[in-house]
Amino acid sequence: MVLNFKEYLTEGAATNASTLFEEVIVELINTNKVDKSIMKSASVQAWLKKTNKKWNTVSGKTDDEVVQVLVKFKKLINSQLKGKAKAGGSNKLAVSGFWNKSTGKDKDTSKADIIVSGVGVSIKGPEARLMSGVKAESKATLVAALEQSDVKGKLGEELISVLDNFVERVKTYGADMDTTTMRKMDPSKLSAENKKALDQLNTQREVKERAESAFRSAFNNAEFRKAFAWEAMSGSEKFNGNAFGTAGDTTGFADSMFVWNYTLSGIKYKSGLSQSDAYVESVAKQMKIKTDVKSHSYSKTVDGVKTKLGYTISQTIDLAMTTAADQFKTLNDDYEMEYTNNNLLLSEGIIDEGKFTDAMKGVWDKVKNAITKLWMALVKKVKELKEIIKEVTQGSVSYMMNAFGLDVDVKYNNNIKF
Repeated sequence: MVLNFKEYLTEGAATNASTLFEEVIVELINTNKVDKSIMKSASVQAWLKKTNKKWNTVSGKTDDEVVQVLVKFKKLINSQLKGKAKAGGSNKLAVSGFWNKSTGKDKDTSKADIIVSGVGVSIKGPEARLMSGVKAESKATLVAALEQSDVKGKLGEELISVLDNFVERVKTYGADMDTTTMRKMDPSKLSAENKKALDQLNTQREVKERAESAFRSAFNNAEFRKAFAWEAMSGSEKFNGNAFGTAGDTTGFADSMFVWNYTLSGIKYKSGLSQSDAYVESVAKQMKIKTDVKSHSYSKTVDGVKTKLGYTISQTIDLAMTTAADQFKTLNDDYEMEYTNNNLLLSEGIIDEGKFTDAMKGVWDKVKNAITKLWMALVKKVKELKEIIKEVTQGSVSYMMNAFGLDVDVKYNNNIKF
């Protein structure tokens, strides 16, 4: 299926199934043929152990069933990606001079999750996010975007001002003193240090509102939102140093994006992207800003015994988006990707014409209720579906509706030409 799910666009630190799946993708690209031997792979086994019911085509399935899914998925990958691949996302690479000065970091995580024939590719799944930056990282991204766009003056100053008021590395003291626990406690029972930390965190509610309001206003500017999305997606300034000079390790830069879904039945691949690319604009239009709080426990080790001391808390900027801008684009994308993927499997002999027809019927079964409800508006948009629908139906609108069991009673122009 196509990616009509909600995507959170951030580099996650946890080693979850999605992160482990990046290694599986590398292995699938580099493997000449997928067979049962792939089930002995350490990366495949580590990934499968982390999968849950969302991965319903592989989680809890037999080896043969998993292999069958991976064979089909490799075909999809091979239709888009050529050459040898290596992992890149876990690497800490040298950042540009500007990024180093802004964040204090000499090295940071690559935006390119994998490298395929020298091309940096960002891998995104259903619960990936574009960025989740603490104060310094968010501010560096902001300044880079301001430099690459025409947002200046008061709005730019307001954006910088709210980020300057973010809390960073606020410490609590006590193994159980996380933010949730402290907010439930009677303030009079908190230590002086923890009460001070709680007071700092409580002020962030106002900062949160200011930040989200300022970014919403800024995202109304097309050039700024594209510049911000592009930096968060690619690490253009972070590694290439385009606006301020002094590049870092440019292999950390990602100008291509590979998107998969949990069923592993569909992919999207966009290569050779730039800030002016239409795909970047489509991502930028859907961005939703959210400020959040990240906390990490800290500890000390004495005589080999590790003791948790408390938590370090920082405020972050998170970017979220919906991969489909509206319901019609979702239907169009769903059908287009499913048709493309199944047509590939048909041409490779993995499925026969009967299974192809059944697969496409299944897609329409899933979306026909939405089509029925939205039909009047769909008529206005139907040209966007013209070539896709023609390839399957080879006929008129009425043929399509009858073939897939749709029953609608609306008035419209019957003379629409596909």
